[in-house]
Amino acid sequence: MDLSGQEALYKVGVLLILGAISFFITWINSKWRVKNGEINGKGEEAVTES
Repeated sequence: MDLSGQEALYKVGVLLILGAISFFITWINSKWRVKNGEINGKGEEAVTES
Protein backbone atom coordinates (compact mmCIF):
# COMPACT_ATOMS: atom_id res chain seq x y z
CA MET A 1 0.00 0.00 0.00
CA ASP A 2 1.44 3.38 -0.98
CA LEU A 3 0.54 6.25 1.37
CA SER A 4 2.90 8.86 -0.05
CA GLY A 5 0.07 11.05 -1.39
CA GLN A 6 -2.18 10.81 1.68
CA GLU A 7 -2.54 13.19 4.60
CA ALA A 8 -0.33 12.72 7.66
CA LEU A 9 -3.30 11.98 9.92
CA TYR A 10 -4.35 9.11 7.66
CA LYS A 11 -0.80 7.70 7.75
CA VAL A 12 -0.71 7.89 11.54
CA GLY A 13 -4.08 6.15 11.77
CA VAL A 14 -2.99 3.30 9.51
CA LEU A 15 0.22 2.79 11.50
CA LEU A 16 -1.67 2.81 14.81
CA ILE A 17 -4.15 0.23 13.51
CA LEU A 18 -1.34 -2.02 12.24
CA GLY A 19 0.47 -1.69 15.56
CA ALA A 20 -2.68 -2.55 17.50
CA ILE A 21 -3.24 -5.65 15.36
CA SER A 22 0.37 -6.75 15.93
CA PHE A 23 0.09 -6.15 19.67
CA PHE A 24 -3.20 -8.08 19.86
CA ILE A 25 -1.72 -11.07 18.00
CA THR A 26 1.32 -11.11 20.31
CA TRP A 27 -0.86 -10.83 23.41
CA ILE A 28 -3.11 -13.72 22.34
CA ASN A 29 -0.07 -15.85 21.47
CA SER A 30 1.50 -15.27 24.88
CA LYS A 31 -1.78 -16.12 26.64
CA TRP A 32 -2.03 -19.42 24.73
CA ARG A 33 1.61 -20.32 25.43
CA VAL A 34 1.21 -19.70 29.17
CA LYS A 35 -2.06 -21.67 29.18
CA ASN A 36 -0.32 -24.64 27.52
CA GLY A 37 2.61 -24.46 29.97
CA GLU A 38 5.24 -23.63 27.37
CA ILE A 39 6.62 -20.63 29.30
CA ASN A 40 7.79 -20.66 32.90
CA GLY A 41 8.95 -17.81 35.13
CA LYS A 42 12.59 -17.81 33.92
CA GLY A 43 11.81 -17.70 30.21
CA GLU A 44 13.21 -21.19 29.66
CA GLU A 45 11.43 -24.03 27.96
CA ALA A 46 9.10 -25.91 30.26
CA VAL A 47 10.28 -29.34 31.32
CA THR A 48 7.72 -31.94 32.30
CA GLU A 49 8.63 -34.23 35.17
CA SER A 50 7.73 -37.89 34.87
